[in-house]
Amino acid sequence: MYVKGADYSGSESTSDFYLSPEALQRLLRGDSGDYPELAHIAANLPEAEVVASYGAHLALLAYLPGHSTTALIHQIVSRYAHSKAP
Repeated sequence: MYVKGADYSGSESTSDFYLSPEALQRLLRGDSGDYPELAHIAANLPEAEVVASYGAHLALLAYLPGHSTTALIHQIVSRYAHSKAP
């Protein structure tokens, strides 16, 4: 399972997408019939080819305010990082 934010879909959609390995492979071959909003997934998510080569599922999850990876990293650093004296 490979999970990224739905902003990588390249569309204005605020939906979650869950792609089976077969659906991802079809998209990468140019068959976007099932997911027209993901027609440009290869350009927006270059690692999609590697994900497909492993036979993995791909999930693109809609953004939840306050739940970004960057915000989580900042929270962890501020809570556990200790400043070193010069």
